[in-house]
Amino acid sequence: MTRQSICILDDKIPVSKFTDIEADDTSLIDKNLFNHYLKNEEEWDDVDLMNFSKVICENNDKYIISGFTHHEMFFSYIEDNIYSPDIVVFDWDMGDSGTNSEENLLHLLKNTFSLVAVFTSADQDGEVKMIIDKQEFKEYKHNLFLVKKDEDNAFKTLKEAIDEKMKHFSFLKSKELKKNTLHALDSTLANLGTVSFDQFVSLFGHNNGGTKEIYGIDYCEIMMEKIRSALMSKVNENLSTTIVDDIRDANLLRKIWNFRLYNNPHDDIVRKGDIIYNVHNKDGMLYLVISSDCHLKEFWEKNLGYIMLLPLHQIKDNTYISRLLQQIQVKNTKFDSLIASLTSPRDGISVLPGIYNHKEREYSDYLFITKSVFSEFIQLPNGVSPKSPLKYSHFTDYMGDNRTRVSEPFLTPLIQYIVDNITGYGVSDFSNHLRLTIKENLKSLLK
Repeated sequence: MTRQSICILDDKIPVSKFTDIEADDTSLIDKNLFNHYLKNEEEWDDVDLMNFSKVICENNDKYIISGFTHHEMFFSYIEDNIYSPDIVVFDWDMGDSGTNSEENLLHLLKNTFSLVAVFTSADQDGEVKMIIDKQEFKEYKHNLFLVKKDEDNAFKTLKEAIDEKMKHFSFLKSKELKKNTLHALDSTLANLGTVSFDQFVSLFGHNNGGTKEIYGIDYCEIMMEKIRSALMSKVNENLSTTIVDDIRDANLLRKIWNFRLYNNPHDDIVRKGDIIYNVHNKDGMLYLVISSDCHLKEFWEKNLGYIMLLPLHQIKDNTYISRLLQQIQVKNTKFDSLIASLTSPRDGISVLPGIYNHKEREYSDYLFITKSVFSEFIQLPNGVSPKSPLKYSHFTDYMGDNRTRVSEPFLTPLIQYIVDNITGYGVSDFSNHLRLTIKENLKSLLK
């Protein structure tokens, strides 16, 4: 069984009390140092912390202990080192160091994936509960819980929480996925070992005023595709379980599918699959960029200044889209057969589910009608080359901040579906009698 790593962040770890061994109280305290400190229990000012650490060390067949004497030291360490503990025990009371535990806890939850046990004394229990019940902590409730420092069964509380969380996919598979992903990255980098930085950019970059350049997201996509292939070669198991009821919480269901369907670029480059909004419209409508990346990279020369967009209509309480569907005589029975995928409907009316609405702080579904595609002309800015890529700083009527982008493997089939349904490949129907005779001839093949 793989051991789980537990990292304790607590200013009461007695590093400075043990001068017989050289240790840096600003860096990681490993299991050997913990075992050394526990040989002299009288040096521990915090008996509860000492007892807690002792039980973890005694269970060294299941857990690997480490620690830091300050939250900030942990953050600095993970910036400079590959270190990702399974469980973080986060001491709320860091003494008179001026530490803002609320801010640090939120930072920890946002930037690491660990089960977080907040170590707190009984007199702080109510205060801490009020803080972690705030809106900004709600999405991390699944991996956050309290452990009272002055209880004899603190370790028992921690172990029960770990056992419960191990039923969740992320905790069950996290160590294996982290290890295999790191191995896949090493394999990918090894294959590029003979290529210099300049050669890599020259081979895969695009011309930009006499130099070669690769945008951050494009560089990541090149690397991630190779890492993906290497990771697939290491993960050979199939995941299976008994059939269970689907998730009933509609917002949670969409949140999980949002993770599967979309990503969130933060640069200034306009790309195929970006979901953006018009700064002049207050109706909540979004727009999907369907122009190809090849044309967007040399936008004014290849696309003559025109970008193709597809309107996306929020389904929730949308009077406009209700009237539109009635006007084009879409019947209620159309939606009796569920939309099974982005591209399953045959009439070009489909849905992008679970797009995050930042204003309403919820995940919403958006309907699109492929034939409503339109082109928007963007004037070439002064001093910008026609070979330049389109950026949001040029595209001022539309905003890509906090933007969502459709991920592969969904993006390419979605764009193809939209293009195929703009005009279709229409041709006159066969006459009724000809269709009937063809049908009978085909049926005769199966007799």
